[in-house]
Amino acid sequence: MRICSLITGTLMVIILVSGCGRGAGTAPAEPAPDTRQPETATDVPPEATATTRPTSTSTPALQPTISPSDTPEPNPTTTPTSTPEAVELDLSRGVLLFSLYPEGDIGIMHADGSGMEILHDESAGAEIQDNRHANWSPDGEWISYTVDDYGQAEVWMMNRDGEGQRLLIGEAATDSTHSWSPDGRAIAYVSMDNKIAVYDLGSQVSTLLTGSELFSEMDPAWSPDGSRIAFCGKQGGNYDIYIINSDRSGLTRITSHTDVDRYPAWSPDGGSIAFSSTRDGDHIADIFRIDLAHGGEESGNTPVRLTSGDTLDIDPDWGPGQTAEDGMIVYAAHSFGAAHATLFIMDASGISHRQVTRENLYHSPRWQPWEGAGPE
Repeated sequence: MRICSLITGTLMVIILVSGCGRGAGTAPAEPAPDTRQPETATDVPPEATATTRPTSTSTPALQPTISPSDTPEPNPTTTPTSTPEAVELDLSRGVLLFSLYPEGDIGIMHADGSGMEILHDESAGAEIQDNRHANWSPDGEWISYTVDDYGQAEVWMMNRDGEGQRLLIGEAATDSTHSWSPDGRAIAYVSMDNKIAVYDLGSQVSTLLTGSELFSEMDPAWSPDGSRIAFCGKQGGNYDIYIINSDRSGLTRITSHTDVDRYPAWSPDGGSIAFSSTRDGDHIADIFRIDLAHGGEESGNTPVRLTSGDTLDIDPDWGPGQTAEDGMIVYAAHSFGAAHATLFIMDASGISHRQVTRENLYHSPRWQPWEGAGPE
């Protein structure tokens, strides 16, 4: 059940090509006792200060063949005439969940990189090959994650202290992210057929979200109000960001480019989406942002680049706040030619960036800010 991808030879993380699967979905099983003790990591982030990176815009190169149901008038995004000054990022509140590759460990830490704690140590469970793409339940009490056991992917869950592990979804795409509905009653994931499916935790039944419009789908992300799901879809050879209503209506293409757009992340108010893209033509992935008030990219709403440099920037997640500008975005920066990735946090405009981990293969960072949570 593998649908690992490889669109471009130099992008070993962001792109998905093929897959395999194993049969019908499996209902959650009762958790087996777990006598393993979590280990505490000693990784301490370096001192870091806010830095400024330039932003730029890009021009779409291909018109879509799937049109939104309501096409707004073109209203191109404007570029500021002056570059705002970097601001100090407040990382005093918030907790980050992360995965480590290839170790397969899952851990949490404070947003400033302190207090790191490993919750699920892969070395203690040789029966599991790899754990990745960990995600919080909306109440912060559960952690779900993808298990890739020799090419057979499943979605598991555990208590936030790393105990009580149990099978949740018996068939899921290898190396695929998943997303909880805001009410905690369902999980959007990628089936072995490369389609977005929604698993109802009450009935333990999965339902496909889309029809045959798209060839391949991945990276589901539920909107903050629960009414929509953003995801990456392939149609006509392009990987773009799409949105569909949670009732399976209103499929809408948001980005339109010949390069790869993946890993959509909603702003706290649901008005914007951050995503990773190789669209600058330098075979490097950067984080971009598109505000949805003016429609999709085909309507002249050009995404704005938030990161730049020589790293593969993927897996953005928009942190807490009342509006898009209030929240901060965490992402993983993978270095070419080196087996590591680091986590960075930036403001919503991409002006100020702060490195929060040392060089290690961190990926899939996810925010969870709630009172009293996080490592001691």
